[in-house]
Amino acid sequence: MKKTIGLAVCFLLFTLGGCALMETKNSRPYIEKQVSNVEKVYPTENVYDLFDTFPSGFQLVYDKLSDKEGYRYSESVELFGDSSKKYLSGKYERSRKELASSIEEVLDTFSVEYTKDGLIRSDTKEKIAFPKEGFLFQNLTLDKSVLASQTVNNYSYNVNTESYFIRYSPFTYPQSNMRDETILMIMGDEPYDKHGFSRSVSLDDGNAVIIERIDEYSVLKNIPLWEKENE
Repeated sequence: MKKTIGLAVCFLLFTLGGCALMETKNSRPYIEKQVSNVEKVYPTENVYDLFDTFPSGFQLVYDKLSDKEGYRYSESVELFGDSSKKYLSGKYERSRKELASSIEEVLDTFSVEYTKDGLIRSDTKEKIAFPKEGFLFQNLTLDKSVLASQTVNNYSYNVNTESYFIRYSPFTYPQSNMRDETILMIMGDEPYDKHGFSRSVSLDDGNAVIIERIDEYSVLKNIPLWEKENE
């Protein structure tokens, strides 16, 4: 009987301890601490300076989404930074998805390179005016002082995936023409965090949503095989 009670007490303590841990992780201070390393990249005015930040290489994904006449349009670029050559190459894609049926259509796609003059097609060397105003990390300073001055609208930690996000709304930025309803979100995944820098930032100004993700190579090589197969 004593043994049974002892086991029950141990189970209860373990359960309560687990709940307390999850409650701590699903808190603003914990999530703010997790995302604080975003200032490592935001800002970086020169794209090539990312090679100094991530000597082993990195991947950059930039996607601009907007809804119009029953469709969701996506314009995106995915670049991989080869640190041995300080060379950036990847793919540009423009597509649209019918909102009513989720049927997706690729409108245009081709290989690209990033040069000191910006994005160009790999085949014709034609310059691509995208992103028109540069990447988010070239335009946003997201250090502790800037984030501390913002209004936190929501935050969450998912115990199953160990992913988290924090949302600032309205996001006000000094010396900018951002709309009053602009929303900034910073997202991450703890399984990736332990391998290096892995951060997603999204900016929604009411007209379009920009989602930008940067992963250093040490994170990419540790992505589970099943995730790679389902990308």
